[in-house]
Amino acid sequence: MKKKFDVSCVIYIVMFVVCYVTSNVVVCREIELFGITASASIIIYPLLYLILTLFRERYGKEKAVFLLNISVVAILFSSLLIMFASLFPISSVTDGLEPLFNNNLRILIASLAAFYLSQNLHLTIYDFLGYSKFFKFLVSAVIAVTADQIVFVFLAFIKKGVTISELTSRFTGQYTFNIMAIIIYALIFGVILYIKSNNSNLEKPKNKTKIK
Repeated sequence: MKKKFDVSCVIYIVMFVVCYVTSNVVVCREIELFGITASASIIIYPLLYLILTLFRERYGKEKAVFLLNISVVAILFSSLLIMFASLFPISSVTDGLEPLFNNNLRILIASLAAFYLSQNLHLTIYDFLGYSKFFKFLVSAVIAVTADQIVFVFLAFIKKGVTISELTSRFTGQYTFNIMAIIIYALIFGVILYIKSNNSNLEKPKNKTKIK
């Protein structure tokens, strides 16, 4: 008997991998909002927690971990392709893409370590907490993104002669926007849960048992 092709599963996987790879590309661009400087990845990266949680709710933790493994393979493969492309000389003096093609192995390792640790931590805390799903997502995502920032900053910059004030500035701006994004995605998660709850209530068969 042939297994039914799960379109939803493929969509989840594609969305998660694309968001993760894209966040690692746009991280080269710095943006400024409300006087705070951060990388452009703050718009995309926190979305991974929402997608992973929805995927875990539908397919379980084991498949969610498998999704993380696929994403790590995807970012390694994309990094290899970028490194290969950077071997060839450009046709002009500059094309503005130097930050993207100037690959740093230490930054890549720091990014992968922070991503894998924080996402697994998010899943573990989410499964451990016994409160409402909205509260579980908010708490686990905030803790996970905090761990992500600490691990990345420590591994990527702690031994490169960067001052404490520069580290604090980099951490504070990025962290502030990450927390704001997590709160927004938590609200979206709450709306999704509410809609799913209403739909499940509508699908429940009506009790037609007559009272004697």
